[in-house]
Amino acid sequence: MLLAVPEGYVCFPGVGIAGNIVGFDFVVPSRDQCVRNCEARSDLCSLAIYTPSQLCVYMSDPFLGQFDRTGLSPVKTACLRAQSGGETLGGLEEVM
Repeated sequence: MLLAVPEGYVCFPGVGIAGNIVGFDFVVPSRDQCVRNCEARSDLCSLAIYTPSQLCVYMSDPFLGQFDRTGLSPVKTACLRAQSGGETLGGLEEVM
């Protein structure tokens, strides 16, 4: 199930995605705020990982980075920014 977030992002609840950490915050009140914080650092951040403990990790290099691993994770939500500069991930919304 995909959830609505700021334009140009798509989130996957229950999924972790590997990346390279470019920053983090220990107390972020919501997944949407985590994604907005990532967008504010868009020169570095293209992936935000949010947990119910309010941890928000900002990453670059989705799927290629050295931190974490890509796969199912019951406590994480991975939110990706479209690599085309804010466009939606063409057709993905209809597939999921």
